[in-house]
Amino acid sequence: MILRVLKLFCIIAAGLGWLDSRTFAGILSGDISGWVDTAKFYADNRYAHYAHEVAIDKREESKIGGLELGDNSLANDATQIWGLELTDKSLTNCAVWGNKLTNVVAIRFESERVDPLPDMIAAATNFPRLEYLDFFVINANRMPKTVATLTNLINLKSLYVAGLSLTNIDSSIYNLSQLRELDFRVRKADFPDGISNLKHLVEMMISGKRAIQFGKLPNDLKDSTLEDLDIMNVSGIDERLPELPPNLIELDLGGCRLKHIPKAWLSHRKLQYVGITHCALTAFPTELLSIASLKVVNADLNEITEIPPLNIDDDHKIKITLHWNPIQHIASENDSLIKQGILEAEMATNKPDTSTDHF
Repeated sequence: MILRVLKLFCIIAAGLGWLDSRTFAGILSGDISGWVDTAKFYADNRYAHYAHEVAIDKREESKIGGLELGDNSLANDATQIWGLELTDKSLTNCAVWGNKLTNVVAIRFESERVDPLPDMIAAATNFPRLEYLDFFVINANRMPKTVATLTNLINLKSLYVAGLSLTNIDSSIYNLSQLRELDFRVRKADFPDGISNLKHLVEMMISGKRAIQFGKLPNDLKDSTLEDLDIMNVSGIDERLPELPPNLIELDLGGCRLKHIPKAWLSHRKLQYVGITHCALTAFPTELLSIASLKVVNADLNEITEIPPLNIDDDHKIKITLHWNPIQHIASENDSLIKQGILEAEMATNKPDTSTDHF
C-alpha cells in the first residue's frame, strides 16, 4: 500500500526506487524574475506520490531546460508545470499562478510561522486540479476551520500535514469527503471524531513522538473505511484502538509499545499485515497467528528473548520476521519454519541504533 512507502527510513528510499517511472522529470529554475525566488517549479506528468519525495532525474533535464518564466506572463510551456513547492513569500502570487499554471496537481507548502495554514489553504484553492497537498508547518498550532474550503478541490485525494506544534485539528477536515489518503506527523494532537464520514479514505498515517504523550485518536476510527492504517509512536494503542476498521488490510504500529493484543483484533477477517516493530515487546504475541487472513507479521526491533513453538496450520501461508531482537532461545520445533522461510529470526546480536521518531 502507498502509506507503507512512508514507513521507517523508507520515505527517501521509496522515492529513489521510483526514479524511472514515477518521479518528476526535472526541476526548473527557482529564480523567477519580477516575482519571487522561493518557488520551485517541477515539470512532468509523472508525479511521485508526495511532493516532498520529488527526485530529480538529470537525464530528463534537457527536455525542460529552456523553459523560462517572464516578468508579466508565463511561457507557453507553463501547462507542463505539474507541481509547486512554495514558501510564505509565494502565497500572494497564487491567484495569478492558478490562472496560468492550469495543470498543477501537487503543491508542497513550507512555513515557520505560528499560524500559516489559513493563508496556505486559501492559496491552494487557486489550483482546481490539485490532487496532492502537503503542508510542512513546523510551528503551526492549529488546523483551522477554513480547511473545509478545500472541498472545491474535487480531485484532492491526498493530504499530508507535518507540524511539530500542531495540537488543534478542526473537525471541518472531515468535510473533505474525496480524500483517499491522510497523513499527520504531529507529535501531539487531539483528533476530533468524525473520520468515518470520509467514505473514500483508505490510507491513513498518524505519527507522534515517543517522548511526548499523544493526544486523542478519533473514537470512530474503528468505523472508518480504512484499508491501511499506520500509527507510529502513540502509546497505549491497544487501549486507544480496541477494535479495527472492518476493511483493514495493513496495520503498522511502529513504536507504539503494545501491552497486549486486543481480543477483537483476533477475529478480524481481512487483516493481512501487522507491523509491531519498536513496540518494546518481550514476548512474541502468538495469539496473532489465530487471524486466518494474516500473511505477514513484522516484529523486528523488540526485546523478545525467546521464540516458543509456533503452531501454524499447514494451509496458513504466513511470514514472521523477528530480526534485531535479543533472542537467546529458539524452540527446536521452529526449525522447519525457518527452513521453509516462514520464520526469519536469529540469535542475539547488536541491534541497530534506530528510532521511529520522525521529528
